Amino acid sequence: MSTLQKIVRIVLLVVLFMVIVGFYSVKRVVVHGISMEPSFHSGQTVFVWTSVPIASLKIGDVIVLHSDDGDELIKRIVFIQNQQGNAQPPQSVWTPDGNQPFSDLFDNYAALASTAPGDDRRIWVMGDNYEHSEDSRDFGPIAPKQLLGKVIR
Repeated sequence: MSTLQKIVRIVLLVVLFMVIVGFYSVKRVVVHGISMEPSFHSGQTVFVWTSVPIASLKIGDVIVLHSDDGDELIKRIVFIQNQQGNAQPPQSVWTPDGNQPFSDLFDNYAALASTAPGDDRRIWVMGDNYEHSEDSRDFGPIAPKQLLGKVIR
């Protein structure tokens, strides 16, 4: 067998491995509603990495989660409660549209997160179109088990 044939076989094996991993780790989700505009529009298709490690999530990531009634929601992470149950505001300011200081939106999060039960990492989410979004301000933080995955573009 020539060197070229060996290289071709290795490349094909790598591609096959990536296809298999992608098949089991990536899900197609269709956006519904206006809560994530202008970033995502109703009817738009996004791909979600379902095998994302919780520890790799960070503020600003867009995730898909299962709501309590079973719907799939797409939202942006605004902060993650630490292991001790303390909610710390993000060090960098993140605003959905740049019109309202994040700290004005965060006050309610801090009060609610400080009383959230459990010792797991709770994730607080908000729609980019926060004036038309049902998010953690309404239903509180989400538990890691509610996470479907991270949106990849």
